Amino acid sequence: MMDLMEIAGKSAPVFPVEAVLLNPMDDEWDDQMTYININYGWIWSHIFVHLGLPLSVYIYNHNLIHYNVHYRALKWFLPLVMVWQFEKCYKYYRTQLTKGILFDEYVQARADELIAQREHLLHTDQVKRYLNWQIDFKETMQNIKREQTNNHASDFKQAELALQAFIGRWVDPAVGIKYPLAGPRYQWGGF
Repeated sequence: MMDLMEIAGKSAPVFPVEAVLLNPMDDEWDDQMTYININYGWIWSHIFVHLGLPLSVYIYNHNLIHYNVHYRALKWFLPLVMVWQFEKCYKYYRTQLTKGILFDEYVQARADELIAQREHLLHTDQVKRYLNWQIDFKETMQNIKREQTNNHASDFKQAELALQAFIGRWVDPAVGIKYPLAGPRYQWGGF
């Protein structure tokens, strides 16, 4: 019984690997494109140095700045500087975020192009044969069950017949099983 299940599993036709894998020798993969991350360290240091320190000085010297006639201009100038620094920080953040979003869109567009280039390989007879084998194998394995509990080989009589019928459908007696997982599976010259 176990030998029949092993033979049935090894009778699968070879799936065309070039339909789902890319050629690793392609020059396109030489690009060192790293994912763009937002530099949060720069943002936090900018907030601390250019916003936090002047704001703390302003708060600490509030009485001096607001109630001294000589510092009237500083009272109106410092909030403008704070808004300008915040705008500079936010602009940097939005620039980094936009670069990341654009990079994501480029990667998705390139992936869609690669899928479209190889889509015709999924409509071949080899893929249809492999899918039919998968469906047939699943249905056959669902029908395999123990009929009796005599701890004897005859407990799986119907299951063995179902497996033998499956092997008869998918294995050519003149050729036998080719064991597709045993040899090299990827041909580099097909591109």
